Amino acid sequence: MMRASITTQTASRIRSARTRGLRTRAWAVVCVPVVLLAFLAGCADNSQATPPTHTPGAGQSSPAASPSESASSSAKPSSPTSASPRKTSPSAKSPSAKSPSPKSPSAKSSKTGATSAASGSASEPAQKPSKGSIKTTVKSKTVRTASAVPVGNGTAKVNNQITVRITSIGHRFVTAKLPGQRSGDSVVLGLRIDNQAAQPLDLNAAVVTLTDSAGDPATAITTDPATTFPNELAPGESATATYVFIVPKNRRDPVDIDVTVNADQQVVVFHGDVG
Repeated sequence: MMRASITTQTASRIRSARTRGLRTRAWAVVCVPVVLLAFLAGCADNSQATPPTHTPGAGQSSPAASPSESASSSAKPSSPTSASPRKTSPSAKSPSAKSPSPKSPSAKSSKTGATSAASGSASEPAQKPSKGSIKTTVKSKTVRTASAVPVGNGTAKVNNQITVRITSIGHRFVTAKLPGQRSGDSVVLGLRIDNQAAQPLDLNAAVVTLTDSAGDPATAITTDPATTFPNELAPGESATATYVFIVPKNRRDPVDIDVTVNADQQVVVFHGDVG
């Protein structure tokens, strides 16, 4: 009886061991493929993920990792190589040492300022260039000259609203201070222009010349006490100027004094003795 009982217990133990072994094999058959598939999927995701191509500049935070990248990094088994951080030079990783990237706020602000300056300068109207060339023929313009007025009379009419008169005649020895001028005895003329017209009178191109009794043009001195007319004369106003000419004493009787107010007006002439 005891032998039969021992045999029965041994058989049941053998059957239990066989059952546990079959279960273990079944779990191994199911779990091993699943683990392999998960490992392969993690490797594939890790190979497709690309590292960021630029380092965030100053004031920028690095973007958060996507869920797929987090899953891939967690699924990928750790290795000694991946666990140890790569050694990089501090200068390469330091935000202060690295020059600002084009996306930094400072670069954007400077670019915006340059764009604003360029747009501001572009909005200003540019002057149109005058047409013509050295081959262009300019039409001649007749210069009108009024009848000569005696120096003693002192007043000449440019037209019915503009008059010129000699206010004073003086003599002095002047010293030239500019190249092309010479010192000598001179005639100092005081002139006055009256504008009774309704519009301003342009005096930018006003010219006064003197021709001595020998028919030679006198040299004008632009140093003290010489002065010129203003650029423009308002309606109802008058302007004065002083002109100094080197004229020898033996060539002062008679002389011609030509006054050109501007190119649109006729030339007035004073004739007589200024000695």
